[in-house]
Amino acid sequence: MVSARFAIASLAGLAALSGVLPASAQDQSVSREVVQALPSPAVTALNHALKRLAINGRNLNALLDAGNAALALGDWDAALGFFGRALAVSPDDAQANLGMATVYMNSERPIEALRYFTKAEQSGTAADALAVDKGLAYDLLGENVLAQASYKAALARESNAEATRRLALSYAISGNREAFNSTLRPLVLEKDVAAYRTRAFGLAILGELNEAKGLVTTVIPRDLASRIIPYLEFMPRLTKAQQAAAANLGIFPKAAEIGRDDPAILAYRAQLGAPALQNARPAPGAAARMQQSGANNERHWVQLAAGRNREALRRDWNRFQNRAGDALDGIQPHVVEAGGMHRLLAGPLTDEDEARALVEALSGKRIDSFSITTSPGAKVEQF
Repeated sequence: MVSARFAIASLAGLAALSGVLPASAQDQSVSREVVQALPSPAVTALNHALKRLAINGRNLNALLDAGNAALALGDWDAALGFFGRALAVSPDDAQANLGMATVYMNSERPIEALRYFTKAEQSGTAADALAVDKGLAYDLLGENVLAQASYKAALARESNAEATRRLALSYAISGNREAFNSTLRPLVLEKDVAAYRTRAFGLAILGELNEAKGLVTTVIPRDLASRIIPYLEFMPRLTKAQQAAAANLGIFPKAAEIGRDDPAILAYRAQLGAPALQNARPAPGAAARMQQSGANNERHWVQLAAGRNREALRRDWNRFQNRAGDALDGIQPHVVEAGGMHRLLAGPLTDEDEARALVEALSGKRIDSFSITTSPGAKVEQF
């Protein structure tokens, strides 16, 4: 899995203190105060959590604190590792399940996000407290009706600008121009800066490109506007799921994937019995990948490590095998790509109980790991 050591390496630069040089380094005769930048609260929280983990790597509260700090820093890979380790300690912990859901949602993996949102609810988290993020997960699947119901549930609980912006975008994605305008209008009148961005993307989604461009050039600095406009022009060509990812998370598909939904999303929608989206065509080679996946069934694994170098992960597997004794006998190494990283998996395993049992067995061999379930259609390759 993503160990604490991996997380420390990925966040070390953020944790460092930087000194600010005097304004005039040439004038040696003038004494000037050197000001040091203080670390952010998230970095401070992470450092405190890492110190506690150095004493006890299975300290649940420290793992949760580290995961939440990594979320605040936008380090999804580190957060995934910390929350995964927390679940290995306490599989039903509500915070850990919610953390995993948040990571997967921000990594554009809504199927996994919804699974962990459900687990968080089963562990005691109030459903309406999750409604804003669950709504986005549904939008990332192209399930706009479910998304809108979730946002409305959140707004019925309390006023929430983020829920309002997401609801407006969801209306735009589903083609409801009137609801988009009426939902967003109060925030625009309040001169909510984020609402201007939402309106620009919503107008682009609805095909009102000239108005979208005019809005961007009016309210956003010129250099930034010139970088945003090309993305607005792509919006009508994206699938509903891709539009949600682009407008809410700033995640745009590669050129070859524009207008083509991820095969895992198509498989998930088929499993729900939902009608296919008009503009949702499988990406090139999707049929072959889905046939190779067997995962329209979910599959259960144990994650051992993550990294960008596949060959390094192969060496990691050999090292784990030597240390694990018979715990990994008969289990094959696999790799899945997610969020720009390759994740080393052991399996597939029969069910989640078997995956948790393997996590415990590996823990006894001082190997950090955690159980994961891959979504239907996920491309998992055997090493």
